[in-house]
Amino acid sequence: MISLEDASSKSLLEVLTNETCKRILDLLSEKDEITESEISKKLKLPLNTVNYNMKKLIHSKLVEESSNFLWSEKGKKIRVYKVSNKDILITPRKKSRFNKVTTSLITLGSTFLLGLGIRLFFRNELEPIEDSLYATSEAAITTTQKALSAGTVENISKLSTFISSIPAWEWFLGGSIFALIIVLALNWRKL
Repeated sequence: MISLEDASSKSLLEVLTNETCKRILDLLSEKDEITESEISKKLKLPLNTVNYNMKKLIHSKLVEESSNFLWSEKGKKIRVYKVSNKDILITPRKKSRFNKVTTSLITLGSTFLLGLGIRLFFRNELEPIEDSLYATSEAAITTTQKALSAGTVENISKLSTFISSIPAWEWFLGGSIFALIIVLALNWRKL
């Protein structure tokens, strides 16, 4: 992500408006790796022009040197270039940490309200489903009780009763909060 206020945005915009740089980028996107002399031959440009524009492309981080290289007949190392594997997003300004935290809180709040709204709006439709699920879980517990010992059955019965007592909207809210915590944990350094 590059802000328009960032110094590197100037070099990036300069490269993107330069016709020679665009031609070089087009050629590089067709080839995996290529040398400056090959670019010069294919685009019919002077080698010094290619060199000048390659420096701009490298500075703007659109092109990078490959780890591979070639050797000339005189034993000189020849650099090989490739297109950088990057996506670029240009923004008017950098987002502050406050904006990211605010966005996360708004997402959490809207998820809570959505879950509550689903529960209230579909109350008549959800209650029979919850009752049916509870009855089904009770039948499953009864069947399981016959197959297992008394101590294990009590634990399973308590767990099943607990799980079936939680309404669907609370499961939705809990899952959303868990997902938000995971996203925040993974992106903590970027905040």
